[in-house]
Amino acid sequence: MFLKQLQQLAEHAGDECVATLCQDPQRFTQFKTSAAELTLDTSRQRMTSDTFSKLADLANKSGFNQAFKAMRQGEEINFTEGRAVLHTLLRNLNSTDPRAEEVRTSLAKMQTLTQAVQSGEWKGYSGKTIRDVVNIGIGGSDLGPRMIYRAMLHYRHDAINVHWVANIDPADIEKKLAALNPETTLIVVSSKSFSTPETLNNANTARKWLVDNGVTDVSKHVVAASSNVKMALEFGIGESNIFPLWDWVGGRFSLWSAIGLPLMMGFKAGVFEAILGGALAMDDHAERAPLEANLPAQLALFELWNVNAHGTSSRAVLPYCHDLRLLPAHLQQLEMESLGKSVNLKGERVDYPTGGVVWGTEGSNGQHSYHQLLHQGNQGIAAEIILPLSSSNEPVQHLKLIANALAQSQVFCYGQSAAEAKEALLARGMAAEQADIIAQHKEILGNRPHSIITMESLTPHTLGALIAAYENKVFFCGYWQEINAFDQWGVELGKVHASTMETVLTSGDTAQVDDGYAAIVSAYLSAAK
Repeated sequence: MFLKQLQQLAEHAGDECVATLCQDPQRFTQFKTSAAELTLDTSRQRMTSDTFSKLADLANKSGFNQAFKAMRQGEEINFTEGRAVLHTLLRNLNSTDPRAEEVRTSLAKMQTLTQAVQSGEWKGYSGKTIRDVVNIGIGGSDLGPRMIYRAMLHYRHDAINVHWVANIDPADIEKKLAALNPETTLIVVSSKSFSTPETLNNANTARKWLVDNGVTDVSKHVVAASSNVKMALEFGIGESNIFPLWDWVGGRFSLWSAIGLPLMMGFKAGVFEAILGGALAMDDHAERAPLEANLPAQLALFELWNVNAHGTSSRAVLPYCHDLRLLPAHLQQLEMESLGKSVNLKGERVDYPTGGVVWGTEGSNGQHSYHQLLHQGNQGIAAEIILPLSSSNEPVQHLKLIANALAQSQVFCYGQSAAEAKEALLARGMAAEQADIIAQHKEILGNRPHSIITMESLTPHTLGALIAAYENKVFFCGYWQEINAFDQWGVELGKVHASTMETVLTSGDTAQVDDGYAAIVSAYLSAAK
């Protein structure tokens, strides 16, 4: 119902100009909200104050706060898989939910192992202490944790280095292992099912590497985060070193669980817990705040508005922070795997776009490549700039980074008219006739909708809050679009076909694929040989 109301408002929306809207001196105050040490500035979005007020009223009447609370209380909202959606419970350690005791027990177990590894109490088969931890996972068992490890550079433990392996291409794991000493390496196999092909193949490669290099007790060098205890035991992992995962936590929301074990081992004491605390603060805010003050709900609202009112089909996420360079990749999975759906909750084909392409890299690198498309291309693209306002690095250099971020926002907003371009060309001495022609090529229309998310600095708390804000945004987008944001049958079908195709390629028997595709497979098989 809410989406239909939003679409009706979108039909009557004018061609609002960001540059014109921003002339209102009160706009920044009205279109700014803060939560959990983050501030969201949406003043550069193509929405009037009147439309925002109307949408806020409609959103508040939609019951989005109550729906979010129901999710946190364990309602079975992932009905296609018959599951609750309780990733928020992983950071709500004081919850009275019966399942919270399992979460607390798992966290305590993670802390015990981490302390043993970091202190040197845990030793490899030869009596040497662990120096390197290798996480083997893929998708949600890799993207989120890897991103956080890169982001928290200044919070890492001095004695432990964490490495990440995901790709089934053997070059990935071979290059990682070649630089390590098996006697001082601990492998973490991160797989809920312990059967994900990429992860299992890489885990087998790692185990072979250990054995081939003389490791006589694999259990001293491999632990697992998995719900498949039987397969983990068969792999050679000690039962006490298998950390639980639950079916009420989807992979792309699982970094807060034992999937975060490599993070805890790679960080100083208390850092992982501080990340959980930041996420909890954002969850509490998302549940209680009305739309006018609700940061993640506003992220969702403007996403839906840009798609439905202004036809945007993609969004560039631009963290002006080198440590957040992997955030766009994490958000690609979080949002596109969640919201890329074609039917509503009733199973009816929808006639509105769901999900959108998420992409981006860290600023200011992108300014020298794809920002050309953002500024002068004719496609509808929205953007989000993410900007820590201070840094432990060189302060003068950081000011230059902030200057670049705000300059890009200014160009997104105002652009450059052909008249302005011509005036500059004439000032340089160019002939008027030539200036008329060149000015057309230098015109930049501006009026690009974008938001800016700021924080005083990138800390464990603000990072946890930032990730949770986007997770909560996904919930609100799914709720308002009336789709299930927590299954991923497209991904699952790809896995099924990959298994079949591997059998076909291994056996050479193309009878398992249809006749048309058999010819293609045969050609590739012949070339591979």
